[in-house]
Amino acid sequence: MSITIDETLHQISLKKLVDLSTHELQRRRWDEPGGDRYCVELFRRALVEQTDEAWSALEHCFTETVRSWLWSHPSHDVALLRDSEENYIAQTFSRFWYAVHDQQLEFATLPAALRYLHATLNGILMDTLRSHLRGRAREVPLPEPGGSEEPATAHETNGTLLEIEFFIKPHTGKGLGAHIHPSFDERFEIITGSACYMIGQDEYSAAAGDVVVLPKAIPHVHPWNAGDDVLHVRRVIQFSRPEMSMLAATEAFLETLYALAQQGKVGKNGLPKNFLQTMVVAQAIQPATYLAGLPVVFQRSLFGALAAYGRARGYKTYYPALSNSTIH
Repeated sequence: MSITIDETLHQISLKKLVDLSTHELQRRRWDEPGGDRYCVELFRRALVEQTDEAWSALEHCFTETVRSWLWSHPSHDVALLRDSEENYIAQTFSRFWYAVHDQQLEFATLPAALRYLHATLNGILMDTLRSHLRGRAREVPLPEPGGSEEPATAHETNGTLLEIEFFIKPHTGKGLGAHIHPSFDERFEIITGSACYMIGQDEYSAAAGDVVVLPKAIPHVHPWNAGDDVLHVRRVIQFSRPEMSMLAATEAFLETLYALAQQGKVGKNGLPKNFLQTMVVAQAIQPATYLAGLPVVFQRSLFGALAAYGRARGYKTYYPALSNSTIH
């Protein structure tokens, strides 16, 4: 289908401009060649001419785009526990308008406008996730045998630090298998007891006072209790710059495993007994964590498809843990 217009952009009626903009967006979604001048003109009318009709038309055209960004965000499940998708979309357009109006911005291309709109949504989600972490960061123990102390408060370090102390019963704790973290190292401080851990194919031992560093992008297995006494370990993940979304996804992952363990739905390997539930939570923690031994590209596509099917069957990426007072 092709559309040619002899009228200049400024002379096109708003109704026709909306139709042409919608067509441009469809071609963009299908990766078909084409321009973006009609979408750019719609942004100009909404933000420069500032007519109510043009702004309503802009929201109509780009609401589904914002919705798709929301649902593709790695922590959307956590965010949607705090507010509805319609409110996030409305806030995105509102904050976008005020930001652009205050700075008197104009966009020469559609990608530039969409990047700014997308960043606006991410800023709103970041604010929500900070609030979530303030309320939950001290309540998320690791789903390992034994108990855990309170973690460090992530919001106090602006999303650069996650710190959790936990206890592992004797000769247990070798749950989660080998995995990798592409973008960060993990540090385990052995406070009391003795442990074993793996980096690559090699197994190492550690004792009280040792600090174990598991480097990024290298397959590893977390320390487990190799002794007869309780193992007390402090786990530290530290980022060089704020990564609130990744911290929130990691904490949501840990809390979800703990919540499922409270319900008896986690196996000895530390993962949900149900395969589809495992796929849902495994996909939710990407890109922070991937299984070792499988190409990352393969995991993204396979886990993405299986997780989508699992969510359709009712399995969630996030379950809140019950407090000790509510467990019977």
